[in-house]
Amino acid sequence: MTKEYFYNNVIMAVEIEYDGGGRNWNTMKGSEVQTYLDNLSEDEGFSDLDYCTKQENPEIREILDKAYEMFDAARGTGKYKNIGEAIDEVIEAANKPAKRVWTEEEIKSLIQSNDKVLYGALKKLYACQTADEKASGETNEYNGVGFNGVDAPILSSFCEFLNKTGFLTPKQKMLARKKLVKYNKQLTKLANAS
Repeated sequence: MTKEYFYNNVIMAVEIEYDGGGRNWNTMKGSEVQTYLDNLSEDEGFSDLDYCTKQENPEIREILDKAYEMFDAARGTGKYKNIGEAIDEVIEAANKPAKRVWTEEEIKSLIQSNDKVLYGALKKLYACQTADEKASGETNEYNGVGFNGVDAPILSSFCEFLNKTGFLTPKQKMLARKKLVKYNKQLTKLANAS
């Protein structure tokens, strides 16, 4: 849902209390609502708003519920200047595409079948090696990232060859695929972190 759609379709019933006493309900639509919300500070009693009574669109009602919850939780922190900012944040969050979460099986399968993924995995693990480890081609810090002590010399040399040439030989690819299986958990974690 876009902000434009939200503000063109939102309906809000607001309870107005008059200084001389008495109450009235004011129903607003579209841009009137946006103007009202943008000017509603946390000092004002927005808890008296019955914004759902006239709301026909459940998606809009859900956005309002979440925004009011966030606005109320942030009361006194200065996070939001007005409720309109909370609504905008909810709409933006809802429109963000869901982040892809890779499984170990998917990563393993891609490394076995796709040269580009194989090369990326090799480079990512090599990047985890310290500067000293890269220079020596050995693993001397056992920090759970990068290559292990046995694989460091050969996989480091593969990565350096790859960086110079842009490719690995068929024999190098076969051996790299065989060795990278044991780094599957680490590679999955790296893939999901980026």
